[in-house]
Amino acid sequence: MASAEALSGVDDATKVVAIRFDAIDDTAAGFYEHHGFRAVPGTMCLTLKF
Repeated sequence: MASAEALSGVDDATKVVAIRFDAIDDTAAGFYEHHGFRAVPGTMCLTLKF
């Protein structure tokens, strides 16, 4: 039988929503970083977690 703590972790994990996309250039990446997106180092990928 699962513990209450484990079930709580599963419940929390199901509440995460994220957006991922690739910026077309450094200017676009900077714009989205300014608005809360986080860059993935070494890529043009940005993410935003709700």
